[in-house]
Amino acid sequence: MELIFILLKSMAEQKFPILTNPPIKVAIFEIRFKNESQVFPPSLEEFNNYFKSLFPIVQNNINKNIEINDLPNGETSFNITGQEINQIRYFSSDKTKVLSLSKDGFILNINNSYESWEDHISLFRSLWGQYSASVLKNDYSLLRASTRFINHFEILNLENPADYFKTTIYADENVIPAPVNSFLFKYNTVLNGEDIQIHVVQGFEPPIDNKTIYMFDIDVISIKNFSETELWSKFDRLRELKNQTFFNNLTDKAINSLL
Repeated sequence: MELIFILLKSMAEQKFPILTNPPIKVAIFEIRFKNESQVFPPSLEEFNNYFKSLFPIVQNNINKNIEINDLPNGETSFNITGQEINQIRYFSSDKTKVLSLSKDGFILNINNSYESWEDHISLFRSLWGQYSASVLKNDYSLLRASTRFINHFEILNLENPADYFKTTIYADENVIPAPVNSFLFKYNTVLNGEDIQIHVVQGFEPPIDNKTIYMFDIDVISIKNFSETELWSKFDRLRELKNQTFFNNLTDKAINSLL
C-alpha cells in the first residue's frame, strides 16, 4: 500500500517541459449532460448576446427524415416527413474556434491555434457557465467530461519511429519483408478507481518530400456522473493524465524537437 501511495504521489508531482513548438493540431473540450425538460434548440438569445463577438458565424445542422413509399405503378416516392435542428455550431471569425451545442453536449474545438491550457479552459469555463445558467437554467446532471488532443509531429527522413516514440510498431527481424511506410494502432486503458478512460491512436501515412506526419491522438474521458462542484477539478485531472500519456511516450529526441 505504501509503495502504491509513493508511486501515485510521484506521478502527481511529475513536471513536464514547456514546449515552444507544440505539435497540437486540434484540442477538444467536452461536457455531456442530461436535461429531460430541455427542448432543442432552446432559446439562445441571452447566450448569443454574451459571446457573439467571439463567435459571429452560426451554422445549424438539420436532421431530415425521409419516407420511402412504393407506388402501385411500380415507382418509388420520397418524402421529407420532418426536419429538426440537432446541432448548432458557432465559429470564430477565422474559424479556428468552434463551439458545438446539442441536446446533451457542449463542445469547444480549438483548431490550428492552440495557445495554452489555461487560456482555452478559461474560455470553455466561461462559456459553460453562461450556457448552464441562461439556457439550461441550472437544471441538469453531468454525465461525462473529456479532453482530446490530436498531435501531428512533422519528421524529416523518419527511419525508426522508436527514435521518437516509446510505444510504436515492433516486429522481429525479417518478419516484415520491406520497410513500413504507414501504420495505425489504437490502445485503451481504464483507471477503474477513478472511472477514467484513456484512448490513444498513433500512426503515420507515407511521407511526402521526405516529411512524415506522425499522428499522436490522446482522448481522456471521465465516464462517471459527478457534481458541478467537481467539474473543473475533473478537467484538471484529465489534463494531468493527458500530459503523462503524452510526455511519457516521447523520447528525449522527440521532446527536444519541440523545445
